[in-house]
Amino acid sequence: MVLLLPVYFNTYTSRIFEADKAALLRALAVVIAVAGSVAAVRGRRAPSPATGSRWRRPLVVAALAWAAAAVVSTALALSPRLALVGSFERQHGLGTVLACVVAFIGVAFALRRGEQVERLLDALLLATVPVCGIALLQRLSLDPLPWGRDMSLRVASSFGNPIFLGAFLCMVIPLTLHRVLAHWSLRSERGAGSGAALWLVALEGGVLVLQVVTLFLTGSRGPMLGALAGLFFLALIEAARRRHKAAGSALVGAALVGVLCVLALNLGGDRLQGLRETPLLARYSRLLDPDQNSSRVRTLIWDANARLVRANTRIEFADGRADPWRLLRPLVGYGPENLRTVFFRFYPPELALAERRTVSADRSHNFGWDLLTMQGLLGLAAYLGLIGLLIHQSLVRLGLLAGRRDTLALVAAMGTGAVALCAALAAWRGAGYLPLGVVAGALCGLVAYLAAASRRWVGAGNQDPGRRGAGVPLGAAILASLLAHVVESQFGIVVVATALCFWVLLGVVAAEVETDGAAVAGGSPAPHALWAGALAAAVPAALLAGTVLFAFTKNAAMDRSAWRVLRDSLLRAPGRPGASIGVVLVVAATWITALLLPWLRRRARGVGEGGTMAAAAGLGALLTGIYAWANAAAVARLAVVSGPDPVGEQARRLEWHQSLAFLAVGVAVVALGWALQPKRERTSGRGAGLAWLTGAAAGGVAVLLAFRLGLVPCHADLNFKLGETLATAGRHSEAVRLLELAQRLAPWEDMVALRLGGALMEAARVERDAATRETLMAEAIRHLSRAQRLEPANRDHAVNLGRAHRNLALFATDPAVRRKHAESAASHYAAAARLSPNQAEIWEEWSMVLGRLLGRPDEALAHLRHSLEVDPYNDWTHALIGNHHFNAARLTPTPGAATAEFGEALRHYDEAIRLCPERNRGRAMEYHLWRARVFNALRDWDQAVTACRAAMELGVQRASWWRIHKTLALLHQQAGRHDLAMVEAAEAVRGAPDDAQRRELQELFTRLQQVGQGSAAPGPAT
Repeated sequence: MVLLLPVYFNTYTSRIFEADKAALLRALAVVIAVAGSVAAVRGRRAPSPATGSRWRRPLVVAALAWAAAAVVSTALALSPRLALVGSFERQHGLGTVLACVVAFIGVAFALRRGEQVERLLDALLLATVPVCGIALLQRLSLDPLPWGRDMSLRVASSFGNPIFLGAFLCMVIPLTLHRVLAHWSLRSERGAGSGAALWLVALEGGVLVLQVVTLFLTGSRGPMLGALAGLFFLALIEAARRRHKAAGSALVGAALVGVLCVLALNLGGDRLQGLRETPLLARYSRLLDPDQNSSRVRTLIWDANARLVRANTRIEFADGRADPWRLLRPLVGYGPENLRTVFFRFYPPELALAERRTVSADRSHNFGWDLLTMQGLLGLAAYLGLIGLLIHQSLVRLGLLAGRRDTLALVAAMGTGAVALCAALAAWRGAGYLPLGVVAGALCGLVAYLAAASRRWVGAGNQDPGRRGAGVPLGAAILASLLAHVVESQFGIVVVATALCFWVLLGVVAAEVETDGAAVAGGSPAPHALWAGALAAAVPAALLAGTVLFAFTKNAAMDRSAWRVLRDSLLRAPGRPGASIGVVLVVAATWITALLLPWLRRRARGVGEGGTMAAAAGLGALLTGIYAWANAAAVARLAVVSGPDPVGEQARRLEWHQSLAFLAVGVAVVALGWALQPKRERTSGRGAGLAWLTGAAAGGVAVLLAFRLGLVPCHADLNFKLGETLATAGRHSEAVRLLELAQRLAPWEDMVALRLGGALMEAARVERDAATRETLMAEAIRHLSRAQRLEPANRDHAVNLGRAHRNLALFATDPAVRRKHAESAASHYAAAARLSPNQAEIWEEWSMVLGRLLGRPDEALAHLRHSLEVDPYNDWTHALIGNHHFNAARLTPTPGAATAEFGEALRHYDEAIRLCPERNRGRAMEYHLWRARVFNALRDWDQAVTACRAAMELGVQRASWWRIHKTLALLHQQAGRHDLAMVEAAEAVRGAPDDAQRRELQELFTRLQQVGQGSAAPGPAT
């Protein structure tokens, strides 16, 4: 898990990153759970008092309590299906949460030797090599994958988001630093292995530099802050452990100076403007700026969450049912992944100025708010208790906390800090900052306790001076890594890789393996048998290299040769001349590091294993080569697909390609498990047959469950993406067939049913036969209704049903049928408004149905005005109100009343232009043209011409400018400026998109020329 998840991503699916990582996590968790259950039943591990008591260890109990809180929250969730499975984009439901807990239990119970801990740290360190290598390719613009945006500005690597990448790296950096320092101290203790130790320090130091550089290239402030916090705590813990008073005081003083400098940089005003604009400090000089985009988004979301929790509002579903567990919501929350379904009720209108209005927050960018809204006070209390126990247990093992007095001192310091900072932040910035204040204040209290510990105020009786000089303890590095994650999660989003890393490291602490001191300086392990040791080193190298090859082996040239596909994928970058060996370098660096790291580590500890390195290199090359060729062959088979059903055949081949990758991972897991299993625990003799039979049965169960939980969702997503691609290309019948297959594979996904209904609506829109069109729309409504049944609290389904009935009403020729569908559309929009009363778009679309289809303009205008009340920053609502007044003016017989209506239309158009975001310049162009339409109706030709010119000055949609030139020609004609009219008509002719339009405009030019009596304006070039 730790080795693969950070590196794995799948460009063949629609979601690529998080959902695919979650699927692989669930599949591997099933294998762990089944293997652990079989081992427990067979009694291979005798229940010694130490093992039997592990269930009663505080961290294990706290972890199970947190899992229990998640289970209760899921059972009582607003949408239990969404809470169990997870959202379509992230898949962070209860299944993924329990998979992380399974990993925690597996580590907490299986770790018994320091060598196992070292292999786990090896896996974490090795995973960063390809991750950072891919990031460097992106920075150097050598990444061959077409991401659709410039990845060199802020690298994202295999995480798809620079913040997610930085969040993972900030957790790994303290652990890598621990390894470097530990092996540096080891070099003087091992005479025979000192040379290997120096090479090991150089290798791990190079990886550490790579991690730090990549973190800097992400440009993410939250992860950078987390990394700094982790390194600060690591240094402070070491100062306290060594009772170094000066170092502890200097660290705290430096931290205070740093905080004051950041405050001065943010609040210094114009005096520090030059310093604030330097490239290195620019992003950190706007941390407290309420107008800065990311800070503003977080503040608005946190304030909305505060209102959500405080209001405990009554939720009504689309079918009229009410939330039966409303009174329990403060305690249990709305359920994992359910924030999106309720956030729109408290959507702050100002958020639309920074993000699109249709984007709902599915995360709060603060883990405390995520827990409070989705798992309630129970979930938040369980999490805070877990972190508190982690700190307590770690400090006890580090000798910094001994006895009840020290515990009370720690609790008092962290509690006082939490209360004080929480109150200060709430008074300064509002209730939205309460969770941040709790966590930050508690950590400030921890800093105060550790500073006191460095002055011999606490824990003085539990120190072994002999252990203080053995380097940085692993326990300190793990605590620093987990605290870095806690700090980063106050400003970011917990993703699959960081969640897994958190729970695995927590499991190491719960295992209580004797790893204090340098950890690697313990006794030397027994050497492996030659092939077992070679396999243990070769399989991780092949796994990592194979994962990179899976991601980067593509067939842009549609070649049917596997060898040429592999060559082009590794040696050529699309759009770049000549050879590009960036991917080869990443694979090679990953492969070599994976082989060298464990070998050098064992050599540094004096373990001579003869030809193990050579055997591992040969075996690793063989395994990597076999998978590289098999993967390239599977990719080559995607190039040319023939037969009666080419689209279906391509989908089946994509599924096989994905299955091959999962199969390779499964074989590698089995091989690695056999190689790492101590020889004394391998079953032999009379029990061997029963053991093999039990293992085979358990393996079959594991394969079936892993296939269902991991591979089937990936197959569904493959078909989903291919169906979306075909729908975009206008191949609607083929798209519908693939989306139906995706729905059969993942019948629990409401988004698949939603997209299938949308594809059928698109097919109906271009269908000319009325009967077929009606059949397609009926089928679309059936699938959209199914999506609503799966997720009745999702306002998107009610909106899309409203749109479907609205389209049917527009298609209908029978007035009775038209009115029937219009009434159905209005009822669905009413249901959507109940689910999401603060979303302006729902009121806008509802008003269009009322005004255009049901002939109730007064109600339509009332809905538009209500839309402005809930979202006064919505430019489109102002434009629609302007259209309403314009149409009313045209129907008003009284000149004075018509002029007043035209004036109202202009006022709203002006407001729409003022509020229109910079990214929507095309919409602003429409508003200017609508203003020109009003001035034309008022016979104010000069103002109409000015409005048209303003539309063209925006510099967008140049292909449609011929229409504006035509309008300008007519305006100049009506104003009597015939020369200017002919110039504009000539421009319109030049820009006409087809011959028919060109002929029509040529006729206009000819008429203008005749009216102008032979104007000297030049004729158009036809």
